[in-house]
Amino acid sequence: METKKIKKSFAMTLMLLFWWVSESSATIFVEVPLKTLCVGSNHIVIGRMLSKQSYRGLNGKQIYTDVTLEITEKIKGVLQKGDRIKLTLAGGTVDGITTLVLGGPRFNEGEESLLFISERISESTGQKYLKLFGLAHGKFDIFTDAKTNERRVIRDQVDLPLTLEKGGPSLEVSSTKSIPFVSLANQIRVLVR
Repeated sequence: METKKIKKSFAMTLMLLFWWVSESSATIFVEVPLKTLCVGSNHIVIGRMLSKQSYRGLNGKQIYTDVTLEITEKIKGVLQKGDRIKLTLAGGTVDGITTLVLGGPRFNEGEESLLFISERISESTGQKYLKLFGLAHGKFDIFTDAKTNERRVIRDQVDLPLTLEKGGPSLEVSSTKSIPFVSLANQIRVLVR
């Protein structure tokens, strides 16, 4: 009897998963070189995550999350230290229902990140909003090494080395390997001149 319930529950879960996949847009995770991130972003900043709020889109089907950040440093664009911004991300949890975007970034309250941000216009409302350029490719987590007290950077969910240009050399930074923050920041400053 219990086995039948488990099988029925599993079958229902699979049906819902296939329905959700058919209703969702696809995400293809490809390499995004640092030069592409720099050129494609309107703003490159360091920000500290303050809060996040998930909600349903206008059609009631999609779930979005607005992430509020405080800018702690500007590298490119018009955003300034102390500005508070809101990034709009696809996915989130509302009323116990969670949608995930493969390749989407994760944000945790209080964390500091290097962010590549683009400005977009909503097709449904016509209003401008901010989003990460390149999904998780556009977010690097910053931390201080406990042993050396050095500020370091690690990629958010991306296990690929960061190429500087397509087919060119790369920085050995991934979701499992960090590099000094200053190394990445210097490369970015050269590319945005």
